[in-house]
Amino acid sequence: MSSYTNNISNDEFIAFLKKQGYSDIRQLPDNEWVATLKLLFTTAVCTGMDTTTPFRYRWCFKNPDHAKAFFHEITEFDEVPKNTESLVGHRQSNGVPLLMLQDENGINRW
Repeated sequence: MSSYTNNISNDEFIAFLKKQGYSDIRQLPDNEWVATLKLLFTTAVCTGMDTTTPFRYRWCFKNPDHAKAFFHEITEFDEVPKNTESLVGHRQSNGVPLLMLQDENGINRW
């Protein structure tokens, strides 16, 4: 059991996440959780999840294959994607982004 899942079993936590729409769920070596979530126009990789926090970091990819690749390669919840080709958004629950990208005009993309 992880302290991040409010003392429910891992199987119960996975079932909880599936009910919320998450898929490709797995626990990282540091006991943090990572999962993918299909959004309207993107596929998100959410990390640092628990029963009250949908993510501490969310990475939104236009290309779902890039999201799946990041999901499979991530080993720590605060890891930054190496392939940012189709990365269109980055959200965080603490207000501090792990990565800032600019558009062709030098304006922050998020």
